[in-house]
Amino acid sequence: MSDEEAEILDRLFNPKTHGEVRVEKDERNNQLIVNWYDEGFSSYSHMNMETRNEIYSAQTFLRLHKDFVVLADRSKTLEQENEYLKNQLALFKHKEFGASSEQFTSPPIEVGNATNDSVEVSISAADLANHDKKPRLVSSNAGRKPLPAHLPRERVEYKLPPEKQVCECCAGKLHEFGEEMTERLTVIPAQYKVIQHVRQKYVCRNCDKFTVAEGSKSLIPGSSYSSPEFLADVAVKRYQFGLPYYRQETIFNHAGLPFNRTTLANLMIGCVDKLQPLYALLKSELRNQDIIHADETSFQVLKETNRLPQSNSYAWMYCSAANANKPVVIFEYQATRSGSHPVKFLTGDHNNRFEGYLLTDGYSGYNNIAGVTRVGCMAHVRRKFDEALKILPIGTENSHAHQAMRLIGSLYAIERKISDQPPEVRYKIRQAESLPILHEMKQWLDKLYPDVLPKSLLGKAINYALSQWHYVSKYVEDGRLAIDNNIAEREIKAFVIGRKNWLFADSTDGAEANTVMYSLVQTAIANGIEPYKYLCHVFEHMPYMRNSKDVESLLPWNVRFAENENLRIAA
Repeated sequence: MSDEEAEILDRLFNPKTHGEVRVEKDERNNQLIVNWYDEGFSSYSHMNMETRNEIYSAQTFLRLHKDFVVLADRSKTLEQENEYLKNQLALFKHKEFGASSEQFTSPPIEVGNATNDSVEVSISAADLANHDKKPRLVSSNAGRKPLPAHLPRERVEYKLPPEKQVCECCAGKLHEFGEEMTERLTVIPAQYKVIQHVRQKYVCRNCDKFTVAEGSKSLIPGSSYSSPEFLADVAVKRYQFGLPYYRQETIFNHAGLPFNRTTLANLMIGCVDKLQPLYALLKSELRNQDIIHADETSFQVLKETNRLPQSNSYAWMYCSAANANKPVVIFEYQATRSGSHPVKFLTGDHNNRFEGYLLTDGYSGYNNIAGVTRVGCMAHVRRKFDEALKILPIGTENSHAHQAMRLIGSLYAIERKISDQPPEVRYKIRQAESLPILHEMKQWLDKLYPDVLPKSLLGKAINYALSQWHYVSKYVEDGRLAIDNNIAEREIKAFVIGRKNWLFADSTDGAEANTVMYSLVQTAIANGIEPYKYLCHVFEHMPYMRNSKDVESLLPWNVRFAENENLRIAA
């Protein structure tokens, strides 16, 4: 700025004033009026534009004022970006060094200037005094518990030899009067054996006609590895316990079995080809229910048509409500995250359309499903405010994030109180107690929203809550509905944990096998049935099913136990 420009500003503008500036032209009196406003103070200055110098001064001031407005807007934008980046850095530090729990019971961690190499930790005098003491694990239920009663027992007795059954004091004969027993848990390693299925052949010596005795049918005809027990063992290791094929390959090789991962993958694909009727029945049963929870997660499929191996494919998950009489969990493989997939799954079959409540997160792909009432997830709203809470300095107690967490906590306290009540009672209590809290929270969010930075974590939390409010508040309309979608997140967690182990699917057939097998395993668990025993039962009886009516007998709630066979998960 030149000295001449500075002089013009000094004459027209109070340098101590940092408030709003307004410039107006008075055409009638040929004047430039400069007004500035600050807190509790206002002033103005007139500039006549009758001489050339006065006109030049006015033009210079207008140009400088325009530059000032641009710089002020840019400064405000930079302040907002700086605040956003500071929030993101604090959140990333908390995720790296702090606790991941969302419990609203303790103040957030103070990460300060911690780096990847060191974290500053305060140690009390008591900690220093006890630093050499060996830490001891404390059980949540004190006291040693007996070994499970359903395990078989094998008795090993210890007796004195005859020559030692003599009293050391008086040389009298010793007599048994009781026993002292200690139980020790042992393990029998997995054993593999070959069962030879021998079908006797018969011939008529009069007409030379041959007959062969009928043997048991196999789920995968012609395969030496198609026994129900072996197939169920491979499936459960992968889809219940997350053991990828290459680790199973190592286990089998150590046992002297020359398996490779490709063989194991092809076995599961072969099983799924035969299990499609059962999979279709499970989907049909789920669509017949009144409430469905849904979620989706990504994974990689290396060999998809016209797609790069690095592309994200998706496993869509649909499951029954927590109180369903016939719990079903369905995973479905799709190449994209398009909203057309839930539309097709839920309403694509005109003879079996879902028309009920759909509980989901905030993903917009669930919005436009005809005949479906969408319900939101309060846990996702809570999670956004929890992130805003975690970046606050330690000791902060009365922030807006705290207020939001307290209001949401009140809603969850009501849910815990009525969790064991019938739907009719839950509905009445929600209308009387939860609804007023929801109204209070909505009014508070509407009032607060204009005053927060939209890119800050608090601003994002408030914006998410308001954009989803129509959905997250709908749970009070029906006592059967849950306040959140946590049941779906719990069910899809099995797939997420497995994905961290097996990393990807090689082909679309493998991806389809993953989703179908996860559906059977998680549905069995949801019905309280041991997945290994259930899959053994399905693999053994599926070859004999002739129509869909027969296949219905393999649904978890229709399974008939054999004598002395218990398919239930051990308590």
